[in-house]
Amino acid sequence: MKHEALLEVRSLRKYFPARRGILSRARWVHAVDGASFIVEAGETFGLVGESGCGKTTILRLIMRLIEPTSGEAIFTGEDIFKMSRERLKWLRSQISMIFQDPHSSLDPRMTLADIIAEPLKMRGLRKAKQRMKRVQELLERVGLSKAYVNRYPHEFSGGQKQRIGIARALAVGPKLILADEPVSSLDLSIRGSILNLLRELQGELGLAYLYVSHDLSTVRHFCHRTMVMYLGKGVELGPTDDVYLEPLHPYTKVLMSAIPVPDPAAKVTRKSLKGEVPSSLNPPSGCYFHPRCPYAIPTCSEKEPDFVEVKQGRYVACHLVQ
Repeated sequence: MKHEALLEVRSLRKYFPARRGILSRARWVHAVDGASFIVEAGETFGLVGESGCGKTTILRLIMRLIEPTSGEAIFTGEDIFKMSRERLKWLRSQISMIFQDPHSSLDPRMTLADIIAEPLKMRGLRKAKQRMKRVQELLERVGLSKAYVNRYPHEFSGGQKQRIGIARALAVGPKLILADEPVSSLDLSIRGSILNLLRELQGELGLAYLYVSHDLSTVRHFCHRTMVMYLGKGVELGPTDDVYLEPLHPYTKVLMSAIPVPDPAAKVTRKSLKGEVPSSLNPPSGCYFHPRCPYAIPTCSEKEPDFVEVKQGRYVACHLVQ
């Protein structure tokens, strides 16, 4: 069933300045270099790729924590990058964020009541009794006791702290939650319970998630559609099972072959890449992946491939596939 587009990112770019000295010419780190995708209402959209490929920078751009070099991010029909300060206040009631490190994302000097109630105050809920009632409801919704309201973050485990972070993200009733590797710092035994909680909340509240991770196993378990990124660009996008079971881009094939198989008797053929990831200060010409691609042809180094639909719902940036 087709849903409406909640967030549409178009040709998003973010270049950071990098200088070596006062007299040297300006150089630019291509952190995000032309990413495009759509997050539909009620779905979980995954961004995967190696560290440094621009995943977290995209989240920071969508939240307007940093400004883009170019591109658009259309949320419910309005460009986030053209919003006034007043409209940004509204935006941050519609989009919330769950952070990677639950330990550093919670202020150790604040009680749970203060942490979760802070966004409610910013939204204008002035009455303390109403805020406390809402805080208690949120704690119970994420699987914690409402009796914890006056405790401090150091009294909780990592998994419980992430539940607190989720409760804070839910406080303002958002439509979209940006999840920046929310289970990467947790024990394996805890990861499944947090992902299951997020899925339950999605079903109850109709939430959409933009889920960033380098853990391919959790992305397959959790995401409806996935985009694979390489050096700031999307190289493949499609339904998650299709991307995992039938990868089309050479880089995606290598990534999928690296997923651990929990069976010591299973015969697994690993694919490896030659060379190192190119510098985002001086990206290659043409296709950014061509210096490491085992199937590269002369066109790959000369012309950048378009990110196009090669079959229904499957988008790939590769001359050979196209």
